[in-house]
Amino acid sequence: MLDRAHQYFWEVANSGSIRASSETLHVAASAISRQLAKLDDLYGASLFDRHAKGMSLSDAGKLVFRKVRDLRVEADQLHTEILSLKGIEKGSVRIVCGEGFVTDFMRHALVDFASRYPGITYTINNFGTDELVRTILENGADIGLIYNATVSPSLKVEFKRRCPIRLIAHPRRKLPRGPISLSSLGDIPCGMLPASFGTRQALAEAEMKAKVALTTRIETSSISVLRAFVREDLGITFLPEFSVIDDIAAGLLVSVALTDSALSKPEAQVVVSGERRQSFASRAILNCLSANMFAFGSGKSH
Repeated sequence: MLDRAHQYFWEVANSGSIRASSETLHVAASAISRQLAKLDDLYGASLFDRHAKGMSLSDAGKLVFRKVRDLRVEADQLHTEILSLKGIEKGSVRIVCGEGFVTDFMRHALVDFASRYPGITYTINNFGTDELVRTILENGADIGLIYNATVSPSLKVEFKRRCPIRLIAHPRRKLPRGPISLSSLGDIPCGMLPASFGTRQALAEAEMKAKVALTTRIETSSISVLRAFVREDLGITFLPEFSVIDDIAAGLLVSVALTDSALSKPEAQVVVSGERRQSFASRAILNCLSANMFAFGSGKSH
């Protein structure tokens, strides 16, 4: 549905340079440049700003990018729907999620889904909460699994569940079994996610309300790193239980409830764009997420 010029435009917009696009497309850089020049003439505006590190979309280019993105999504959906009319269950789904959802998704949802729909493929990327929302809105991801996010009016929440943030510790660390407050943690070293993550945002709110400052020993965007930090008993961390449920079940980590009200409010949510129709593949996997994932109440990991 896209002509050659817009296909080249899409690749350059995503790669940030003509050279990188040339290597990906196996097309001469000069040919790509000519097609981009044709688009500049067609729209009467330059679609890219050129700078030392490459190329970025101009304001006009951003408008064209959104339209091209929507056309690509519509083409994918049309192809999938035509296949479904023939009884062929094929298609692809682009999923973005926080890392904390990965184990739950792969083990409790995707295993079941892949066996039922072997013709469907997936692209799965991990982002912090803020970047995840932007990716759905601007880059056409089909489904987002997010935690403690303020949902844009342009997103539709398919389903959600409250998942409190818990203190995660090594079993041998001496902590009360019952709910405890942040103010009682003293100088225990903590592993923390960055401020762009919904978990850290809720924790910062709780610290402010409790008038305490936790001791950050390590900051990382990787939940795998946080799990290793706690499993070596180097300190504690704060995560929703679903993100470490297998370690808890294996006795490698323990989860302790917290009394701070700001930490009981966060929700796990599955969101989609409110402006795009969902394909057959997307609708099918949405049903599987709600029916199988621990984060959304299936309880299958117990």
